Amino acid sequence: EKYIKKKEKKYFRHLTIKKPTISLVQEIYFRQDPPKINYLRMDSLSQILSYADVRSEGNFLLYDSGSCGLVAAAALSRIGAQNQGTLLHFHPGIHAQTTLVQGMNFPAEQLDRVITVNLFTFYRIWKGGEENELRKLVKKHIEWKKLKESEAENPPAKRQKIEHQTEQNDETKSNIVDGELQNVVVKTGPTEENETKANIVDETIKNTTVKIEENGSNGICDIPDTFKEPKWFSDTKAAINFVKTNKLDGAMIVAKENPINILPLLFSFLGVSRPFVIYHCYREPLEEIYMMLKNRKMAVNLKLFTSFLRGYQVLPNRTHPDIMTNDLGGYLLTGFLVEP
Repeated sequence: EKYIKKKEKKYFRHLTIKKPTISLVQEIYFRQDPPKINYLRMDSLSQILSYADVRSEGNFLLYDSGSCGLVAAAALSRIGAQNQGTLLHFHPGIHAQTTLVQGMNFPAEQLDRVITVNLFTFYRIWKGGEENELRKLVKKHIEWKKLKESEAENPPAKRQKIEHQTEQNDETKSNIVDGELQNVVVKTGPTEENETKANIVDETIKNTTVKIEENGSNGICDIPDTFKEPKWFSDTKAAINFVKTNKLDGAMIVAKENPINILPLLFSFLGVSRPFVIYHCYREPLEEIYMMLKNRKMAVNLKLFTSFLRGYQVLPNRTHPDIMTNDLGGYLLTGFLVEP
């Protein structure tokens, strides 16, 4: 028994459950898979929040294209709960990366102050108007209802054989196999009227098949019979109304691609003399943005830099830096927006 206890103490693994914090989450992801969080070190993340002046009671913009929601979670944690601070979170994909935001167990009141929208959908509705987009959604919904009704009356999976004899003893056999119509004319020499009718039927079924394929299970078929606005449309409208009535207090851009093309749109929502921070894991895209902002005179106090963080091992009577040090930390471009 003494031997077993000794080995248990040496080899057994003990798990300690801790409350999630930004530093713990960043440390785990950076140690296991740095590309998932876009090589964001803790010192770089803290500098992003500091240079963007993220605080409570403020409205901030975030464009994040690949950090698993680490920057959004850190900004939301800095804004805090039970206040009027808001985070406008733009993302380029179909779904936002909010893994770490959900993993932080924020209260519902705090999560409600995050507006998450797709940037390109936002831009389309911002330029084209809400009515045009709503009209398209209603039109798709009406087409979907009609197709559902026709599908219920004539199931496409059911095989049917239609035999038709004309007055001149012309026979037409129609087989619907897997939604595809195949017409085989047995007798040649049909009249013009019969040819026209056959073409009309053929064209109608083909059009129906195409519409069914276009409005399949991946489309808008999941909405109920009574039309309701999709959540993404409601969130996009809320984001548009928010930027129309508020000027944002700071901007954070964390991108895997070169964000130079979207900067004019994002900066149009930022207030004058407000700070912005752009993070990239490589220096070259930020150099291009630096020259663009300088030439257009859009910003002042521009700084492009990186920070080198090195850990030290402290032992009794000796201290030395870690032998294996990861120098990945990315580059930051900071400045203040001004009127050109």
